[in-house]
Amino acid sequence: MSQNTSNRSSSSREGHFSSGKNNTYGTFPEGCYVYSKGRLALSRSEVEESLQKLLNCEKRPPKAVILGVKKCGTETLTGLLDLHPYIVTSIYPVSNNGCISLENVAFERSIPLTTSDEIGLLDMVGMQYSPHKVSELLEFISNDTKFILILKDPIERAISDYKHVLVKMNLPKGKDITTSREEHVWGYHRNKEIGPEIVKYFKGYRVAKSFEKSVLNSLGQIDVSNKLIYLGFYYDYVQSIFYQISKERVLILDGQAFIEKPWSVLKQVESFLDVPSFFARKKFQKEGKFFCPIIKERPDSGCLKGKGRNKPRVNKLVLKSLKSFFRPLNELLRDSVGANLSWMQ
Repeated sequence: MSQNTSNRSSSSREGHFSSGKNNTYGTFPEGCYVYSKGRLALSRSEVEESLQKLLNCEKRPPKAVILGVKKCGTETLTGLLDLHPYIVTSIYPVSNNGCISLENVAFERSIPLTTSDEIGLLDMVGMQYSPHKVSELLEFISNDTKFILILKDPIERAISDYKHVLVKMNLPKGKDITTSREEHVWGYHRNKEIGPEIVKYFKGYRVAKSFEKSVLNSLGQIDVSNKLIYLGFYYDYVQSIFYQISKERVLILDGQAFIEKPWSVLKQVESFLDVPSFFARKKFQKEGKFFCPIIKERPDSGCLKGKGRNKPRVNKLVLKSLKSFFRPLNELLRDSVGANLSWMQ
């Protein structure tokens, strides 16, 4: 970032942010959006066209892209970064099967409006299902665009995903298609196959009555065909990214550290994107297990709804099997790309 850009941290925008001035268009008259109470990065509306022209609001190619991974904190990360006075975020849609479909119209529609001072950031978590399309993505963005990955312990990711899928499967009929059939399942308490049960299938997920029965097949082995498991194969995904993008353009974040000290991880992103420092411990308030941003100038700040669902207790023997299964994959990721994250210890 140039010297002039760095100086903006104490210029007009920072002044508005600290003083909380308001007018017809909201707290930041130099921004392209007005924010209202609701979910982060989603509760906003564009300022009037006349003001957009005055502020030079345009759909510029995004300077940063979040590439996932699902249930590792991507949505929260996107929402928090949108609170930064120099970052505007947006979410690229995924298709019904959870994949990315890159199209000029869809991409253009997803890009947020930014002023010449701001950078746009696009959350494309669905790229995890179509890693081969990363090279195609490069045709839509500039050569200096940077990429962000946030990774959590794959077992914790699977448990969180299991709860998420259960909620999705209970949506009104017609919203998503769920199939079911009787299958023999593994009784993890008895350590042997037990009688048939109804098992549901949902967009690549195999979901039984419990998390344990969902991740084990009828032989008591880890079910690698289940999305709950194979979405935790981070090494394959990261390697496919580095095959198409230089490592210098990619930042890998620790999902566990993000839960414990979000401001610390956000500062890593600020440094990576070369934007003025904004996030600090004092801007967060702990509510239950999570830290929530409290930014008085942004009515959409606060805890995201639907987060912090109660997670099932997992049988210790199954947890041990999962840890043994993922350990070599985690070590491979750590040794190959130098991603020594806290949950890998």
